[in-house]
Amino acid sequence: MLNNKKKNAFTITELVIVIAVIAILAAVLIPTFSNVVDKANESKAMQAARSALDNYLVDALTEENMQSDNLLFVSGNYYFTYLNGEFNVTATELTDGATTVTINGFNAITLGTNDVNQDGAYGKDVAIYELTATEAGA
Repeated sequence: MLNNKKKNAFTITELVIVIAVIAILAAVLIPTFSNVVDKANESKAMQAARSALDNYLVDALTEENMQSDNLLFVSGNYYFTYLNGEFNVTATELTDGATTVTINGFNAITLGTNDVNQDGAYGKDVAIYELTATEAGA
């Protein structure tokens, strides 16, 4: 008589193949997820800066001495500019340990000083700096 036993377990080869497929999928997907997280943080910072700009401009319309043309918004590890009435949605990442931001045609801004939004009235976790043009020949 033939001994007809059913196979009740996976072979070691089948298990190794499944583990290899899972490892390949993980190697492909992990870098993709890290890019998604970076883009989400950038988008969050841009939205916070844009909201702070809207709140700032409302006050600038009612106050006589408020500058409303050239502003720098720092949110998270990114900064955005509002120059001549246009908000630049392209995020520029601050380098680790950066204490100043320099934008062509404007005086350097020292981060943490002269923040217009120190009380958080225009937006939480957003610093707003007024940009002043550099003097000719300086």
